[in-house]
Amino acid sequence: MIIRRATLDDREAITRLIAESARGLSRGHYSDPQIDAAIVTVFGVDTNLIEDGTYFVAEISGTLVGCGGWSRRKTLFGGDQYSARDAGYLDPECEAAKIRAFFIHPDHARKGIARAILTRCEEEARAHGFYSLELMATLPGVEFYKSCGFSAQGNLDLDLTNGVKLELVPMRKAMTEAANDKRQLLRHTVATLAYRGGKAVANAPEGFNSFRISDGSRTPEQILAHIGDLLDWALSIAKGKQTWHDSKPLPWNEEVARFFAALGAFDSYLASDNALGGPEEKLFQGPIADALTHVGQIAMLRRMAGAAIKGENYFRAEIEVGKVGPEQSIRRTEFD
Repeated sequence: MIIRRATLDDREAITRLIAESARGLSRGHYSDPQIDAAIVTVFGVDTNLIEDGTYFVAEISGTLVGCGGWSRRKTLFGGDQYSARDAGYLDPECEAAKIRAFFIHPDHARKGIARAILTRCEEEARAHGFYSLELMATLPGVEFYKSCGFSAQGNLDLDLTNGVKLELVPMRKAMTEAANDKRQLLRHTVATLAYRGGKAVANAPEGFNSFRISDGSRTPEQILAHIGDLLDWALSIAKGKQTWHDSKPLPWNEEVARFFAALGAFDSYLASDNALGGPEEKLFQGPIADALTHVGQIAMLRRMAGAAIKGENYFRAEIEVGKVGPEQSIRRTEFD
């Protein structure tokens, strides 16, 4: 078997392979009307992939038996005939490379062809600076992709034609070999934020929420609201759909509750098998480092407001991964 880059001259053979694969391997998951509609409207050759040099074919004795590729472009699925496409380029720092259009001839299924092409795709995507992958799986491919380290991200019912729908499964995967270690370190940082932030906001005196050191400076309540926004931003990056919102500050106790709820939501995502939409280092250096800085601001404002928190040897603090709520260890090495 030879795996090589597809050329424009392969398009007709790839089109036949796609139809044969869909009809031979999708029955039992989809009805014939679904398969036929998908071949007409969605399944097909994406010329951009071939022109970009990121689409591969597997060949045995001159016959194509498999195809698949990866992409630096935003289109997640669909051949040239599919209208909902975006040929814009992805940002490897915060977006996942796309795994695209894998089809294997029924006579050569379960022989390692798809895995060999996928390995080639992962190596190239990593070499181009991507940290994660995402794809849209058809139902027959879900278990294969799970075996390759991808995790499902819900499902999608795609409207095809004349009321026919096709169930698809979005999937993601982190590519860094040390992803688990990095994720654990990031989770420990989140737990540290909960510990130190919880100490800074606990038992604040009445009126502290609106304390200002000068006209135009931010109040503790405004800073805490901003920390909540940072944590929401971190979660959106982790999910691969980066969004930012400037929230109107809530009353102090509600902002404190929001702080811990946002920490919990972010940590829960980190604890899951879901791939990250950005590298752990970027999540730390951006939203989490900012949040830690702002916790320090609140601690300084406590001292300036005459309600200082005690100093502490944080090296000895009992900070635990996953412990991101207001209940923290009371065994502390504190000093005035």
